[in-house]
Amino acid sequence: MDEQALWTAEDFAQRRDELPEGGRWHELDAGRPLLLTPPDDRHGDVVHNLSLALATFLQNSQPPTGYGCFELGLRVARNPDTILVPAVSYFSGAELFAESDKVFTDAAPELVTEIASANDRRQGMQRRVSAYHNMGVAEVWIVDPLEQSVNVMACGRTRQIFQIGQTLPGGRILPEFQIAVDHLFQPPSWWPS
Repeated sequence: MDEQALWTAEDFAQRRDELPEGGRWHELDAGRPLLLTPPDDRHGDVVHNLSLALATFLQNSQPPTGYGCFELGLRVARNPDTILVPAVSYFSGAELFAESDKVFTDAAPELVTEIASANDRRQGMQRRVSAYHNMGVAEVWIVDPLEQSVNVMACGRTRQIFQIGQTLPGGRILPEFQIAVDHLFQPPSWWPS
C-alpha cells in the first residue's frame, strides 16, 4: 500500500504493528494514522483505579450486566475511516466480552471514558464527544487529571462536573455503581511512592 493512501479501519487493524510504538497510542484520523502522546502515570492511575472499581462492581452484579473494554478502537466515521481509542468502553445487553479481543468495533458502547492527560488528548475533546454521541454512545466521562475532575456528557442532557470530595455515580448506565472522585487520582497502593 502506498504510504500516501488513506487507510481503512481494516488496514489499521492489520498494519498497526508496523507503526511506531508497535501501534500503541495510535488512532486513525480520516484515514491517516495518528500517534498520541503516550499516557503518563496520572493517566495510568485513573485507568487502574476505574478499571478495578468497574471490574469489582460488575463481578458482584448478578446476573452480569455488561463488561468493560480497554483501548478498544471505535469506528466513529467512514470513508475516510476515523477510529478513536478511548481508555474504557462499557458494553451491556450483548454477549459478554463480544468486543474484547478486537482492534476496533462498529458496535456502540453505552459508556466511554476519555482521560484528558496530555495536550493532544485534551484538544478536540468536544469533537470526540460529538463523534461518540453520533455513533450512539449514550454517555461520555471525561476524566481530567490536571483539574482532578470528571465531566459527564450524556446525550441530550446538560454536562455535569464531579470534583474532589464528590462521588461519581454510574447513573442510568451503571445503576448502583459509584466511585469517589478522589480515588480515581490516587496512585495504586502497590506502587512505590
